[in-house]
Amino acid sequence: MLRELFNRTRTVKVESSMASFAPPGTGGGAGTTTTKVEREGAFVTPQSLVSFAGATAAVTAVWKGLGIVRPDWGQSPVVALTISALVGLAIYLIGETDPAAPAATTRQRLISGLIAIINTFVIFSAAVGANQIAKPAAQAAERQAEAPAPKAVAVLDRRMARGDGIGPAG
Repeated sequence: MLRELFNRTRTVKVESSMASFAPPGTGGGAGTTTTKVEREGAFVTPQSLVSFAGATAAVTAVWKGLGIVRPDWGQSPVVALTISALVGLAIYLIGETDPAAPAATTRQRLISGLIAIINTFVIFSAAVGANQIAKPAAQAAERQAEAPAPKAVAVLDRRMARGDGIGPAG
């Protein structure tokens, strides 16, 4: 079930012009087109560099959840990087160990590994960035709530207290 979440299926058409090698009665003559279905890990394709909303949300949720248990962890980018690396490794391994995936050459595995590393840093950057976007708004609200009253309001309050004719007659 997990493999279907992180692997994509593609259909490849294979044309054969080798009529003499086709078994008799199979219809495998010259110009035959067959369809082959292959699966590959979605995490290790170039398209995966831009499709990380779910992984980013998972990293952020785990990171902030751990921050509730250990507040220092919830502020540590090292913890977020570690969680991102674990999520990236898990998705990479799911794709690379899929028995329905075609056999990969050493070069393809190296390229897939490099893309997975880049994607892991993209997930980390997005998780830390999402955390930073909300932080300034929360800090501004806290500063506004804690800020002293503006000077004009303080002057009016003093005049009302002295009875300088401002405010309701009493």
